[in-house]
This record gives sequence, C-alpha cells and structure tokens, in this order.
Amino acid sequence: MALSTRNREILAALEAAYGQGAAAPEDWVALLAIDAELPSLTGQDVQRKTVQPHLGARPVGTYQERVPLSWSHEAVGSGDVAAPPHFDALLLASGWSRVALTGTATVAAAPIAVGTPTGGWSYVVGTGYTGLNRRRCTVTCTTAGGSGVAQATIAAPATGLGATAEAAHEATAVTITDATPISLPGGAEITPAMAADWAIGDQWVIELTPPGVEYWPSSDRRNHASAAVRVNLDGTLFEAPGARFQIGANFAIGGYPEVSFKGVGLWTGASATPTGNPDFSAIRDPEELDTYSLTLSVEPVDLSAAPWMPVGQSLTLRGGGDVVSKSRTTLDTVEVTDHEITADLVVEEPAADAVNVWDWVGQRRRVRAVAGTRLGERCEITLFNAQIGRPTHREDQGDVMVTIPLRALTPTGGGDDEVSIRFF
Repeated sequence: MALSTRNREILAALEAAYGQGAAAPEDWVALLAIDAELPSLTGQDVQRKTVQPHLGARPVGTYQERVPLSWSHEAVGSGDVAAPPHFDALLLASGWSRVALTGTATVAAAPIAVGTPTGGWSYVVGTGYTGLNRRRCTVTCTTAGGSGVAQATIAAPATGLGATAEAAHEATAVTITDATPISLPGGAEITPAMAADWAIGDQWVIELTPPGVEYWPSSDRRNHASAAVRVNLDGTLFEAPGARFQIGANFAIGGYPEVSFKGVGLWTGASATPTGNPDFSAIRDPEELDTYSLTLSVEPVDLSAAPWMPVGQSLTLRGGGDVVSKSRTTLDTVEVTDHEITADLVVEEPAADAVNVWDWVGQRRRVRAVAGTRLGERCEITLFNAQIGRPTHREDQGDVMVTIPLRALTPTGGGDDEVSIRFF
C-alpha cells in the first residue's frame, strides 16, 4: 500500500552549532503546520563531458544536496504575552531576532512633537505600560507656562477589538512639574523635565506598546540561528539539519492569519522510522478573520497625525530573506544573505477628497495589521517606514478595490528596524 500523505509529522529544533542537529529529545518541538509540501531531494548536477563514439546521455554527479522545506503556520500566539509561539525556531532560523518587550521599554523613550511646538521637554520612564493595545497618546498644552504652571490634557482614543478592546482615555488639567511623575494610559508613568515654557496648543505624541514577543530582521549574518528539521512521511524520516528559511505572511478577511516559511536544509538521507504521536493540545486555535478580528491602519511614520483606518481586505508580506546554498572547501551551508521585505495592502478605494492614495506614491507611511482579539494570542505585523508604490485597481462585488504595494525601508538608516512580527 502507498504511503499516506495524511500521516505526517514535522518537528523542529534550534541548533547549538550549525548543521549539527539537535540530539536531546526535549529540544524537538512538534509543529502544527498547514499547506506543507512533501519532502524531496534536490541538488546541483555536474555532467561529464567525455567524448564518446555514440549518441546518448553522459553520466552526471551531484553535489550540494538539499531538502526543500515549505509550509505555513496559523499566526496565533502561545496565550502568554511573555512566551513565544510554538514555531519560534523557524522565525529565528529565518535570520530574525527575538525581543521580549516588557517593563519601561513599552513606553517611547522621548515624546514626538506634532508640528513645531513653542515648548520643549523630556522625560524618564518610571513605570512601564501594561495596557492591551498599541496606543498613540497625545499630550496637549491647555495652560501655558513652565514647570508647575503648564497644564495639559493627556488623551488616547479607544482601541482594540473584542476581549482586548480598551476605552478612550482622557485626563485634563494635568500639571507638568519637573521631577514629579505623571500618569499615562495603561499604568505607565513618566517623570518630566521642562526645557522651554509651553504654549497653549503645543502637542506631543507618546507611543505606548503593550508587552509581547517581537521578531525583527537581523543583519548579523554570522550569528543567524539555524534549525534542524525532521519530516516523517508515514514512516519514512527525512532529517534536515542546518535549515534556514524566508518568511511570508497573509492576513486576509475570510481566512485565518498565516505566517509562511520557505527554505532548505542539508540532506542526510532517509530512514525507516515510525511516526510519533505529537501533542498539539497547548497550541491555541486561531480566530477567523472578519470585521471583528482584523484591523488595518496607515499613519505617518512619525505618528504626527492620527491613523487612517481603511475599509480593508488584506495585508500580505513577502520575502523576509533570500536563502542561498553554498558549497566550498570546508563549507556546506544554507544562509540568509539579505532581507528585502515587500507587502501589499488591499483596501476599498476611498474618495480622493478624503484620502488620495495616488498622491502617496513614493511617500513613506507606517502600516500595521493586527489579527485576533484574545490576549496572548494576537499577531501584529508593522512596517514602520513603508515606501508606497504605484497602486492598482481591481473589482470586488461591484466595489473598487485598490492594491497598495509597500517596500519596507529602515526608518533610521541603521537597519533591522523596518518591520516587526509580534505576538501579544
């Protein structure tokens, strides 16, 4: 009887050293994959060029043998904002780094001026933000003056969906005094230091980011992680150490949020090994994406204006890293050699006198998608400095839809800060 495509087991583990695999059973994590391609063997063929007295094929040799690896995962968090998703090893083996955002790092280190305020100030973060959603908190001067005299309104609009929705926040007549803490939404606290007297109407923005596990592209090629992968196809085991991947993602109404991985691992052969009995009970079920579980937003890179919340359909992320096989003396590797991340945002086209997306070509925007509503299970993709490409039209049920192409550029010039995938 033929092997069954349904009887498959996929496991992965981070490697301590490249290509060495993972020996300890507890290092291996069973992956709940979707759309997984069947394993196979690829390589580079070298044909002999012998002169022979007859027509016909010449023998070939093979080198750089690899196992192609391609599947997706439902983009759902572990249920704990401090714990990574179960496919953490694949994210790291894609040339990305992991950051646990917590404590005072949840509050922006400095206020962002809106326009050109007369006054100036700085602050020290005393207590971190413990709210549930990313918030754009405004500080607007209502009484002019210096330390102990200036007063402000501190506000943040309602945000979030479902169980993690948060009401609008507003605190009025807040006196700004040097070395005296003031409160922000979500329990955050900052201690201001005035630099110049404030004038009525001066405004600043403070970004608050909820605790979570974030992944960022890494340019540190020498220290990119690698994974060992086992794919058991109905009793035939393919083990591929030294695996690396490129990342994609798709958040679309009418489906589940997905993060995809496409890469290769080193070929070590196939063997007869019984399939195991993986336990997926701790993996959370994703939420179907609809009006009540997917949000899309577009805003200035510097947050100087409130975001545009389009009537949207999807955000698709592509690329994330070029995976290259190398074979040289004492070198047989798979490497991530670049990150060039692009995306497409699909939305209803608004009236041009409301939002003219055609004027945006070449400009930069922050673009964000949040899938899910449950704490610890949501996934957010943010392009912090997306360059807008040329939009294109398509029709959907009689409506004009516009696809806005995006290119993820570094906002600071330093790199590794252009896009994040976070679970929170």
